Amino acid sequence: MSRASGSGERVVADTSVLINFLRLDRMDLIGAHPGSFVATDHVAAEIAQAPQRERYERALRADHVAEERFGKLHCAGTNSASSARRASSWN
Repeated sequence: MSRASGSGERVVADTSVLINFLRLDRMDLIGAHPGSFVATDHVAAEIAQAPQRERYERALRADHVAEERFGKLHCAGTNSASSARRASSWN
């Protein structure tokens, strides 16, 4: 099992947080976190600059972050009902 999809706390990264780590080229810090980081496909679509996009793709390959479809995220994990409520409040 990869670290990004491992057990433990799941952190859903929003665009601004993710892009800040990408700009600094420090996705390794996210990878070192004991929980798993997830970016939705909507967040991934907002990464427009080529260097940041390349770093994001590298972070995916290194299992520093996982990408999931927004709808799938609603059903994932043991706290899916509370996750869905939090996720739906973002819209």
